[in-house]
Amino acid sequence: MTAARILPVSILAAVLAVLTLAPSAWSSGWVLWLADVRPVPNNPDMSSFHWNAVTTASTQSDCAVLANAANADLKQSQPTANARYTCFPVTVDPRGPSLE
Repeated sequence: MTAARILPVSILAAVLAVLTLAPSAWSSGWVLWLADVRPVPNNPDMSSFHWNAVTTASTQSDCAVLANAANADLKQSQPTANARYTCFPVTVDPRGPSLE
């Protein structure tokens, strides 16, 4: 092989390696979050979300099982609660960007 032909093959191999490994890295973990709505102090017409990380799971389906069970328990124990458990990948923080 000539040097001109080796470079494109090397680049193609590198791209394929990244595309093969990337999905497993993206789906490597999930976080179960509790979102509850609270009134804004001194303003009864407004409310805000408060997010709390509860636990982690290795797959989306495992996290969904945890969320469903937690939401059922919450609904049974506090039927009027204005809160919900939900899952996001570890790369997503529902609280928004950090100010650091």
